[in-house]
Parts: sequence; C-alpha cells; structure tokens
Amino acid sequence: MRYALPVALLLCAAGCKKTAAPDAGAPAPVAAAADAGAPVPAAKPEPAASTARFVSLAEMRQHPLFEPFAGFVETDDDIEESSSSVAAAPPADGGGGGEDEDVPPDDEASPDRPPSDLQVTRLAVDGEVYTLSYEENCGEGLEDRRDLHNVLLERKEGKLLEVQRQPLCGEAQHGFALDIVPLRTTKSRDLVVRAWAVDPEGVSEHRLDVFAPGPTGLKLLGTADETFDNVERFDVTYPRRAGTARIAVGIYTRAEADAPLVRQAREYRLGKDELVPVPVPPPK
Repeated sequence: MRYALPVALLLCAAGCKKTAAPDAGAPAPVAAAADAGAPVPAAKPEPAASTARFVSLAEMRQHPLFEPFAGFVETDDDIEESSSSVAAAPPADGGGGGEDEDVPPDDEASPDRPPSDLQVTRLAVDGEVYTLSYEENCGEGLEDRRDLHNVLLERKEGKLLEVQRQPLCGEAQHGFALDIVPLRTTKSRDLVVRAWAVDPEGVSEHRLDVFAPGPTGLKLLGTADETFDNVERFDVTYPRRAGTARIAVGIYTRAEADAPLVRQAREYRLGKDELVPVPVPPPK
C-alpha cells in the first residue's frame, strides 16, 4: 500500500521534475498591518519539503548527499534478489563462471528487484525530519507480494537517527500516513504519524504518535495504540472543539456480511506528554 504525504512536495535532486502543491494540513499565513497606511510585513516562508527518488539502492549510494540514508535500508531478506547488492562473488572453485550461471552480476540485475523504488522526503517542518520508503519483498509465505517499508528519520548534531520504522508487509492490510497539522496552537506544525493493520476477520490495530518538530529535534507529545475487532478500515480527522484541537480516529465496522458499515470514533487531545482520550460528542 502506497501512502501519500499531505504536505507540499518539491521534487528535486537526481533530475526529478519539479512540482509544487498546496499544504492542506496548515493554515495559510496571514499578513496584518497596524493601519491602512502601514506596510504589510512579508509572510515568513514555510520550510520546503523535497523528495528524491532512486530506482535502486546502488543508485542511491552513488549520490553523496543521499548515501547516508542507504544504511537504513534493510536488505537481509532480499539480498540475493536486489540489484543493489554487491557484485556476485566468484565461484568457490576460483573459476570465472559462465553464461549459464544462475545469478547475474549486480550491474546486470533488473533495477526493479527489491529493495527498489527508494524515496527520501524532507518534511516541511522545523528541523531536519525525513521519511525513507522503499519497496521490499514480503518474505516467506508472501513471496509474490511486494510492499513499502517506511522509516522516519531526523538529523541531530549532523547525524541521521531512526525515530520509527513501519513495514507494510503482512497478511493483514497495513497502512502508514503522515499528517502535518496545527495541534498545539493554530499556527504550529505538528507531525502526526499513523500506522494500522486491518484484519476484518480478526484483530485490527491502529497507532498514533504525535511529535513536535523543532530545531533540536522531534519531541514525542503522546502515543495512542488500540486494537479493535471486525474493522474494515480507519480514517482520521482533526476537529477543534471549544478552541482545543483533537484527533478523531474513525473505526468502520460491519455487523455481518451484508450489513452497512458503521463508523465509531475515538477522540484524543494533547495532554502533558500524552494523548488523552476524551468523550466523543453525539452526532447532531
């Protein structure tokens, strides 16, 4: 399952086409003047988000700017199929191999073999926060499946650090999403990381992690991790009630096969170093 980042992306580096999109997760900056005759101060520019894509790990390693991200790509399960693994070793007898050799040299392998379709995105928040995603094989029992592996990273004191890792492989339907929303104040740009696994015939899981980005790094504001039965999908909204921002998670269930989907909700607000469950107001 692919995921979409609800932030403005400027595609750059390695010859990527440049585009721009509005950020639906944050209010537009508003300029104000003391009186009609005063000059309007320039709005503070929002930090740009940028994305670089690579067809293989080998290609990523060729770019010094992105080579440090390669160390966060897990390849143990895919190493024999990866076009980005080291060149094929010579036979044990010291021979040079032949045309009928089963494993082609690395530079002849298809770049579509996982890990492939690697993407590094710098998020439009304070500090240096990145997501790394790449396609991987889903492993034993799921050999015919490929899905994304996602890593949340930040740079502190010049060093890349892993904050969170979320593979999407598995028998259940897995998902991952990032939202940049004003939670602490109406102008803050807070990072909400969501991960879920949907199993309509078993137990489904949904996890929220909320971070405050800043020049010194990400600060975890709170986590909510719950399990549910008979869930078919989740969604999320960010309502404001009495001036307080909330995170509302929608849980869609079906009583039986032909019954309509019913949406329940869980709502949370930011507390002191935690997400606090709050009552959900009845529908109007």
